[in-house]
Amino acid sequence: MSYSYELQAKAFDRMTELETRATSSRSTLPDFTNPVIAARAWADEVEAKQAALVQLEAAKPSVEFVQKYAEAESIKCLGDAAKVLGHKSHSFSKMLASDGSSSSGTECGFLRKLTSMPDGSWLGPG
Repeated sequence: MSYSYELQAKAFDRMTELETRATSSRSTLPDFTNPVIAARAWADEVEAKQAALVQLEAAKPSVEFVQKYAEAESIKCLGDAAKVLGHKSHSFSKMLASDGSSSSGTECGFLRKLTSMPDGSWLGPG
């Protein structure tokens, strides 16, 4: 027993569509025989790498803080984090709750907040 003609046609059409999409979405290499196009491609790549390095450098303080926090041998709770950051435990919890950083008593939102502020401005004493 085989598939109906209708089902075969749908499967064929879908496969053709996926193949077309796959070949059209492939990035094509620039024409390296044309020096202007080759230079532009090289410049685009260098600019993208420079932008990524700037972004990485801006996130460095937050990444370092979160790494130190994660590597600490003591129990990690929000009260401990509040002390490290110079906050009172209760006011720190209120601050986290007020801006939606804490979610039902976990520290996941807190860590998300830390990584979203690469300049460390959120970490100031409260």
